[in-house]
Amino acid sequence: MEIEELHKKIEEQDKILKEIYTSVEKTRRYFQIMLWATVITFVLPLIAIMFIAPMVFNTYLDTLNSIV
Repeated sequence: MEIEELHKKIEEQDKILKEIYTSVEKTRRYFQIMLWATVITFVLPLIAIMFIAPMVFNTYLDTLNSIV
């Protein structure tokens, strides 16, 4: 009788562990998507500004120098 109860409890725990694993994988995937979204929306524009800002300032200063 005890062996059957133990077997049932082990099966129940296995089922619960599978549900936990599924939930953890969904959470991990969510954090991974949020990381990529942060990189795309914050880091890439910063890198672009590093290259674009000097060109804009150079053009602006050239325009000011040509006026004077």
